[in-house]
Amino acid sequence: NFVRIKSYKPVFPVFVRPKMFQVLLLLLLDPVLARDSRLDYCKTSCSQPGTNRICGLGTSGNCTEICLRYPTSGECTTWPFDMLPEYESVPGPRNLAVTPVDGSPSGQDAISITWQPSGDAIRCLKGFQVHVIEMSPVASSTCHQIILGFDVTLSHEDNQKRFSHIVRNLRPETTYTITVRSLPTRRTSEGDDDSFLKETYRTRSCESIPGCKRKVSPSNWNPPQPKVTTVGRRVTIRARTARQFNIRSYNLFLGKPSRRDPYPDVISVVHKRLSLKESKKKYFQHTFSDVQPGQHTLQYSVDARDPYRSYPVQFTVRDWIPGDLRVQQSARNVTVQFEGPTAEYNLSTCNVSLTRKSYPERTWTQSTALVPNVTTIFTDLKPDIYGVKVSSPYPDASPVVEKIIELKDWVPKRQDITVKVKTVKVRVGRGRSSGHSSGRASGRASGKSRRRNSKNRSGGRKKEERRVRLTFARPEPRLKYDYSGFYVYFGKDPASLERQEVARPEGENWNNVTVVMKGVPNGVQFFQVSAPYEDALRSELVMVRVRRPRGKNKNRHHGGAQT
Repeated sequence: NFVRIKSYKPVFPVFVRPKMFQVLLLLLLDPVLARDSRLDYCKTSCSQPGTNRICGLGTSGNCTEICLRYPTSGECTTWPFDMLPEYESVPGPRNLAVTPVDGSPSGQDAISITWQPSGDAIRCLKGFQVHVIEMSPVASSTCHQIILGFDVTLSHEDNQKRFSHIVRNLRPETTYTITVRSLPTRRTSEGDDDSFLKETYRTRSCESIPGCKRKVSPSNWNPPQPKVTTVGRRVTIRARTARQFNIRSYNLFLGKPSRRDPYPDVISVVHKRLSLKESKKKYFQHTFSDVQPGQHTLQYSVDARDPYRSYPVQFTVRDWIPGDLRVQQSARNVTVQFEGPTAEYNLSTCNVSLTRKSYPERTWTQSTALVPNVTTIFTDLKPDIYGVKVSSPYPDASPVVEKIIELKDWVPKRQDITVKVKTVKVRVGRGRSSGHSSGRASGRASGKSRRRNSKNRSGGRKKEERRVRLTFARPEPRLKYDYSGFYVYFGKDPASLERQEVARPEGENWNNVTVVMKGVPNGVQFFQVSAPYEDALRSELVMVRVRRPRGKNKNRHHGGAQT
């Protein structure tokens, strides 16, 4: 196919050259070879005697897009360095300095900007771009590029040279942002944070500039940046008055930050009217109430025709949240404690919510009165993982403080439970009284009768009895497992044990709980201990063999228990 095409002699239109046709043909057959051929073609077309031109392949592959005459110093133009593969990015300059100079007409200020080039990749440096932006709603700007000669190539020793540029016609008492960028600059995809140097500078006052005269006009007054303080949803602005113009009315602009810095999106305008006494002061204040949480801006201006606004102040509105939230378990209750807000927040209640994290989620919310030390208790909870949140009393409160707690029942360990079987002698039954003595009875007989009656009244005969003594340690930590009692399970069949509720000992200084069981049947017995809830996890089974006592009568089980 290539041979047939090559032997074909087409008739080219006037605007298509044979060399260009071959490049287009190669683009279909071999893209890599086609690009090299097109680049050679562009260099041949641009490199004409007596002209300083640069060339390369643009993003669309058309060399005529960037086959441009080499630019000169002057106003900023679009540079095609980012499309030229033979150039590298150059780091930004260093040692940026800004100083005021005189000689600007009409009493405007002027500055001298000086800097030094970076020593890295300096051989690729082709110039600099100086951009000066006024940081005010006017947002006027000037851009100037300083281009090195077409055949100039700097060496590493040239990084000690200082370049300079003078900018004139700057407004007095105005803040400007000055950016000096190296050319060619770094490509956007590679990041350009180190390709420029930026500095903020405020011009001199009119009194310090030769030939400067202030115009007595409120519209020409440039208000300084105000101060803003926030307490919860209340925002207070403290701004300078224009008392030299006898101004009593001001406009306050509440807004949101936007990408068009320094032009925020204004969401509210407040007209502030000062009293005669207030207008004579140096500053005035105004408070905005119920400002939604988030990022905001504030500006102000005099109430005049087409006035200047102050540079916007950016601030963040945050609702109150406690800084010392404490959450702890007590039995199956969760106690929430924190310090209330100061009086300046002007809050009387807050929202305390508890959310069960397992499926299905459930939330309990309490509106709690705010006092210096707040305590809220959620009772009768099941063992699970819970999240506790505290927030200001607004549906859209932000931020919200949250803590996670895992509620668990106490489960005693097997080694903490001791079961002992003990044999004791107890008196059983009582003898009957012999009644009154007969009148014929002798004195000796009367004495024996008195002795028998005394023996009967003392309790009768004794009998051996088996008692089971169960002891377990007090749950730790004590505040977490502060139960009012415990469940003790016992019986011969582990699948159907009897339950006995045992009250906790009185007082606070106790370390163990002891249960004495009487009349426990003979044979193998099983015991368990748990927290005082039907669904609480029990301890492991403890097995004990109870032997028959040596008495004549067999014990009968009556399930009694004593602590």
